[in-house]
Amino acid sequence: MTTSASPSDASALEGSLSAVEHAIAALGQTLTQRDIAAIEAASTALHDAMRAAMTQFAQVAR
Repeated sequence: MTTSASPSDASALEGSLSAVEHAIAALGQTLTQRDIAAIEAASTALHDAMRAAMTQFAQVAR
């Protein structure tokens, strides 16, 4: 049995996905600067965004 996400769930998922996309873009930009501390911070931000998105997707799937 499949269920579809409610509009509020879909909006939350879109927000999570957008945050991941933004973090990927930020990391890409940071990589061009060759600043190790900034790269580490951007990498951590991407990791956090991905973890939050995965949590959000798992909650909606329940």
